[in-house]
Amino acid sequence: MLDAASIARLRQSATFFAENVGCPTSVFAVVSMRNPTSTYSDGTHLRQQRRIVPAPQVPRTLEHISLADSIEELKTSIRFRYRGVYLDSFSHAPLRRFAGLLLRHSSMTVSIEAHCGLEVPRNMGYSFARERAKSVRTLLVGFGVGGDRLRIKSFSNTRPLVWAFGDPEGNANRRVELYVTCDGFEVPRRRNVNEYAHPPPGVDWYLTSDDNEDEDGWYPTSDEEEE
Repeated sequence: MLDAASIARLRQSATFFAENVGCPTSVFAVVSMRNPTSTYSDGTHLRQQRRIVPAPQVPRTLEHISLADSIEELKTSIRFRYRGVYLDSFSHAPLRRFAGLLLRHSSMTVSIEAHCGLEVPRNMGYSFARERAKSVRTLLVGFGVGGDRLRIKSFSNTRPLVWAFGDPEGNANRRVELYVTCDGFEVPRRRNVNEYAHPPPGVDWYLTSDDNEDEDGWYPTSDEEEE
């Protein structure tokens, strides 16, 4: 029979699954980010890129449940200073705890996904944000995580959280997000296109995006490549 503490723990996990895992019957989620026919509620157009992304899966193993339970207590979004590509010292502690999870579970891999502010020119933003992802990767490797388990991707400023320029208004956009995968099960939940900031009416912000950079923005992160 479960004791009160175990029941409370299961309740907490169930709440997390409902909020972060998504619909278990979904097999694929079609994320449209550059479909010329798509419009916002205010009538403005978003030129969207169309891609198929595997939907989050229901945890099937004890390791999946452990991952979902653990990620709830970890920081998976790391902020960066205005025009900065190096980590602040206060980011080291949460990344050390994050590395601890990976060291306890050798089958887990991480997608390190970097973003920059709206004020950065789009094409320059891909390489700029990528340096932020590399800073996070370097620290995780320093904490003992194998580089072959870490992949980086740059989104430049195509996925803003707030429609604001400069510092401090646009600070939320200058970030690296961490997504952990274990045997096809990924957490935390990814945002859908409607959860990103929308440009004001009349601004065709996404019309100038670089399809090749955004589609093929994965970069190998083996130890050999870094040396």
